[in-house]
Amino acid sequence: MKYFLLLALLISSLALAAEEKMLAQGVAHYTVNFVSKTVTGSSPEVKGKVVCQESCEFLLAIPIKSFDSGDSNRDLNMLTIMNASEHPVVTARGSVSRESWQKGEFTTEALISLNGVAATYPVKVSQQGERAHLDLILERHQLQRPSLFTVKIEKIIPMDFEFKWR
Repeated sequence: MKYFLLLALLISSLALAAEEKMLAQGVAHYTVNFVSKTVTGSSPEVKGKVVCQESCEFLLAIPIKSFDSGDSNRDLNMLTIMNASEHPVVTARGSVSRESWQKGEFTTEALISLNGVAATYPVKVSQQGERAHLDLILERHQLQRPSLFTVKIEKIIPMDFEFKWR
């Protein structure tokens, strides 16, 4: 009986132990829509981790200079608009229940810090945490929307993420 109680205690403590997943590979994709033009770009330098105890806490970071649209002039302008010299990294952090994380398809809130300004966004996560989507709004981070021939880009910048966890 004594050994049974010790075994039960050991099993329950292991069940509550923190589970940590590191991001082996992460890619962020964005789409910027002008009236007559669509620009896509990506960053293969997403870093992050998830630590699960009672809930799962996540943290992601992306160097702004790593985003590439295929046009170096446009990318240099983007670095200026995003104040990358003062705020070189965009981060996302949040929490989700362990049950939701294990289910693999859920919507949660993430605190996105960009340009030194944090704002909360809904994030849709799918495919067992291997994909995510959010709609970024530059003005929520005190950033001016760039324009092409005096026409500003659309307000919402869709962002899609691909993750491989280890």
